[in-house]
Amino acid sequence: MIVEINPADYLVAGCTGKSGHRTFYIQAAKEGEILTILCEKFQVQQLAGGIRQFIERLHEKYPDLEIDVLSDTEPELQLRQPIEPMFRAGEISIGYDQDSELMILIAQEIGKEGSAIEDDSEVVTARLWATPLQMLQMANHGEEQASRGRPICGNCMQPIDSEGHFCPKSNGHK
Repeated sequence: MIVEINPADYLVAGCTGKSGHRTFYIQAAKEGEILTILCEKFQVQQLAGGIRQFIERLHEKYPDLEIDVLSDTEPELQLRQPIEPMFRAGEISIGYDQDSELMILIAQEIGKEGSAIEDDSEVVTARLWATPLQMLQMANHGEEQASRGRPICGNCMQPIDSEGHFCPKSNGHK
């Protein structure tokens, strides 16, 4: 099944919950219809980096492409209610259509418990079309949200919980 929003009037990557227990989403809307996709923090981070690199290459090829980021307006960059994900993202990819001058974000459903879905007709694929500027704004906001997580231990590079942290490299010392 393919679900398409073309073009999106609203596109955001964000999260809910407290550090250490956050849930990340990609959300798009058109004419009041909201599509929410559940994803992992690392997917948001990788997508943000990928979008920036992709847009840099696009700008080299198409110098007239508008990519100046607008100032982050809080209401437009917040997840909208209700937050009801259609599926959990497995693969996420991006592309560009020169004729429409729109980028596309394609997110494909992952199977239950991380297993592959056997029948391709059961796989949900979302195609979200937006301007390069919208994609860049989503990438910047999503990465900023992901960076607000727990601090990282300088010894073992693992997140430090608010209750404390056992660092395997400290050999039992605090």
